[in-house]
Amino acid sequence: MELGAGLALASAANAPKAVAEIQAANFKGAFDTISSAFTTKANQQKMVGIGISAVLAKAAAKSLRVRRIGKIGPVALNI
Repeated sequence: MELGAGLALASAANAPKAVAEIQAANFKGAFDTISSAFTTKANQQKMVGIGISAVLAKAAAKSLRVRRIGKIGPVALNI
């Protein structure tokens, strides 16, 4: 569940586009892509929805003992 939530959050944050920009050595473009993803109301609502869905899924699976609901590499979303 954590990987799925993490991948969904990365997708909502336009991470694939940002990674492509970093590979092209366009660091400013990558930063602008990520920062704009977090400032738009639609993406904020999408990310909140993903977080709530992950919490509900973990509660349904009765594995809410671990407070982490999403993780990709070193980045984790905890509640």
